[in-house]
Amino acid sequence: MLHQEWSTLGLLFGMMVIVGELSHTGVFEWLAVRLLVSSTGSFCRLMVLLCLLTAVASAFLDNVTTMLLIAPVTIDMCGILGVDPRPYLISEVILSNIGGTATLIGDPPNIIIGSSFKEVGFLDFIINIMPCILLIAVPLSLILMLWIFRPYMIMKEMPELDTKQLKETYPIYDEPRLLIAGTSTLFLVVLFFLHPLHHKDTAWLALISAFLTISLRIHTMSKTSCAIM
Repeated sequence: MLHQEWSTLGLLFGMMVIVGELSHTGVFEWLAVRLLVSSTGSFCRLMVLLCLLTAVASAFLDNVTTMLLIAPVTIDMCGILGVDPRPYLISEVILSNIGGTATLIGDPPNIIIGSSFKEVGFLDFIINIMPCILLIAVPLSLILMLWIFRPYMIMKEMPELDTKQLKETYPIYDEPRLLIAGTSTLFLVVLFFLHPLHHKDTAWLALISAFLTISLRIHTMSKTSCAIM
């Protein structure tokens, strides 16, 4: 039991370190602004786009960490639009839980299941659970959220936005860091998919990826400091 608990904590810790690095690049704010611009004046479309972003991110980055990153951005966006953020936050929380259920790493109970039963791997969740999540749970949840919060969606028209200023206000402000953290995330997800071949503990994979992310980040900072001096 002790090994299983450490395995779960190790996977959560490694994923949170990588996501923490991603959060300091501005990529989530950048994505949210693009979704706001893509909503083309529709609050319903904006809610659907934000919920889909949250669900997809939760599937591969852990749902709790995803909400910690998405929630502040959502509140800022609602402040810009002058609307109540609660319908959007509640919908994102629900879609975050649903999206996280689709993969081994998206939800703490899934992580515990994967740690407790060695025969259950990353691909087992992808093959057996993800189709149900994508085809049934996500669409039905979106329809339900739009129906419940429809009064909020039609209460007022979306104001015209200065999209150019928004994009300038929320840029990707640390591209080298994004390159390192994004590459580590992609590398880790590929290793998860290859789990039937190497049979390595997912916790160790996440911890090694997190260590490489931090090491490369420190190395890049050292080179930058030397170049400035």
